[in-house]
Amino acid sequence: DETILASMLLATILENDAIDDRALELFAVLPSPRDSIQLSPFETSIARCLSRDWSTVDSNSRVSKAIECVSSLGMMLLERTIFHTWTEGGQCMDAVPFDHYYKSSKFVQALGMSLSYFASQAQSYLPDAHATREIFSDLIRKRYSSVDAPDSPRFHDESVKMMCSLQNYYPSNFIDNAGVLTGDFVHDDSSTKPSSSGDLHLFHDENEGAKFALQLTLHLRSILACIQNLYERLTLQNSPLSIANSRWHGEGESLSFSTTEEADDILLSIGGIGMTRLPEVGTNIGLRGRKFFRCSLPRKSKFGRSFSYDIFIDASGTRMTVTEKTDLVLVVDPTEIYIGNVMKDDSNRCMVLAVVPLRVIIASATEGELLHIVCNANEKTTGLPAEILKNGTLSLRFGHSFCASAKECLDKHHQAYETKVVMDVADMLEKCSRMASERFEAQSNEADDSWCDFQQA
Repeated sequence: DETILASMLLATILENDAIDDRALELFAVLPSPRDSIQLSPFETSIARCLSRDWSTVDSNSRVSKAIECVSSLGMMLLERTIFHTWTEGGQCMDAVPFDHYYKSSKFVQALGMSLSYFASQAQSYLPDAHATREIFSDLIRKRYSSVDAPDSPRFHDESVKMMCSLQNYYPSNFIDNAGVLTGDFVHDDSSTKPSSSGDLHLFHDENEGAKFALQLTLHLRSILACIQNLYERLTLQNSPLSIANSRWHGEGESLSFSTTEEADDILLSIGGIGMTRLPEVGTNIGLRGRKFFRCSLPRKSKFGRSFSYDIFIDASGTRMTVTEKTDLVLVVDPTEIYIGNVMKDDSNRCMVLAVVPLRVIIASATEGELLHIVCNANEKTTGLPAEILKNGTLSLRFGHSFCASAKECLDKHHQAYETKVVMDVADMLEKCSRMASERFEAQSNEADDSWCDFQQA
């Protein structure tokens, strides 16, 4: 608790425009140019905190929040130190000394080592592949939110953009939150932004260790990538303001951190977020080249009474009535399934009535001519009224010879999807666990030359 409070206090000081660099020098928050060692004792303390032996610490929400606060504070302090020490009039003064400072920074080193540790811890939970995938997917979908970003390279091809603002994790954001100050974390399900509780409600079950490691891997990965992005822009020889294919937004100032991160393809895959926008309910899609099976709703009454359901097919409230006699089609794609109504004038096209991502499907089973698709009841599906998706189960009726084929196709696609996501999780964790060792091994080869240049500068 003391770590969180101290981070909140110092972050508030760093963000206060009324406290200039001279005052921060007097309080030893920023290094003084008169000192022989250009190092803030606060940076050393932050590095020492991140470098501790986390295997001896309980994996709980409070520790996770403390690490998020300390690492975010370190990034804030690093940015302020850069402006204070190496800039004048908005320009970088000495590239060689800054290059050496970055490569020898105890905070950056501790950040990389912490990321490597928590990624390695997360890898130990990979044998329980399904649970690990579910946890990681949930964390990603809570951390990254869908926003419009006209400057995104994927904006014009109508692909999905999921963004995370690291400023939401600055400790100063929680200064007025009594839950953080008292250590009582209460999750608000109505909020989609990181808060004092944020993802902390995830720690209330038996998967606490996996969620602890995965959440910190995500956060530290973002922080370290943000710092590396700034370093590359500061030291790049050719046009530091033009970085192609960057997932960091807001790069108008080369000396500022770009704290808005766009989820890359591997995060979208793990999170079960389609890389392209899905067809909306009411739109028409082609069936050529797709796996599809003609079906209908189950018969609801042996006495022949007909049941009907209204599905809204556009934002204006237009409805389509679906009964057990409506000709439907189940379309199985690599990442989702569609329930559609076959077009009367073109049997090779259908109107989308519902979209169900494969990630929400738990299992499927046949019962005669019926195929039951069990979905996570807590996940939202598009288009299906509650009367059709009862208790998370979608039931469709097929011709008897096609019911088993539909299940086999669905199971094959679902298994392939799960396997790919698990492989993406393993690949990302492996890269994170190696990030620190590879980074500092490469930098150690340059350290001696940089130090000689630094002494001469």
